[in-house]
Amino acid sequence: EKPVIVSYQEGVGLTFVPVAEDLYVRGAFGVGEWRLGSLYALGELQGVSGGRLLAKTLQGTFSFPIDAWVGEKIVEGDKVDNLPSLIFNFVLFPKNNTNLNFFDRFRFAAAISSTPKALQTTVNIEKLGIIKKEGDRLVATDFSLPSSLVDTQVSKEGIGVVVLNKSESTGLGRRAARVIEAVGAQVLFIKSEKLENIRCGIRTSDKIAESLTVHKINGLFSCAIECDQTFTNSIELILGKEIANELP
Repeated sequence: EKPVIVSYQEGVGLTFVPVAEDLYVRGAFGVGEWRLGSLYALGELQGVSGGRLLAKTLQGTFSFPIDAWVGEKIVEGDKVDNLPSLIFNFVLFPKNNTNLNFFDRFRFAAAISSTPKALQTTVNIEKLGIIKKEGDRLVATDFSLPSSLVDTQVSKEGIGVVVLNKSESTGLGRRAARVIEAVGAQVLFIKSEKLENIRCGIRTSDKIAESLTVHKINGLFSCAIECDQTFTNSIELILGKEIANELP
């Protein structure tokens, strides 16, 4: 099946990003290079969760912020299933794994099925030059993220992010920064520091810890949060050795 990234923002609409299953990518969790269409089954075989492996790989490859995954086929091309079908096949009786709970599945189904056609957009990443053919293989390239995928609510908060790479993994800070900017937050700078054998952490004030910006970033990286009242309108994202092994 062709993976489809679905972005929904209230008041903005739905954006569909179909991704060719024949695309060759470097998989998350150190699985090596694979055809994208094989990753879901590979994740299930390795006990990682097919959805988690696919979501982390897509996020790392394209810098699309991916909060959740579903194994169900809820879209066909750029057409969303109707609400009764979504309720039965996705909300009540999902056949495949997902990291959404029952209430999240219901809210998601209701939101996307009620979005008018005029607010639904499909992004052709081949035409944008996001993927290209090299020899007989499709590969990903650098790109500019479509503005329809940037979370406008996060950008309105205006919270700056400092990315500290303590993993000794070259380029990890830059890759994380691209995802953070795609969420809508502003990356102030990226800095490499001495190796720490940790996963990741977020350091900020109590007040900012409750912000949508922190909620979104923590949803993407699953970090421990440490409160420091000297932070006024910024956060530090600390990336350690453990998370470097997860990201492609």
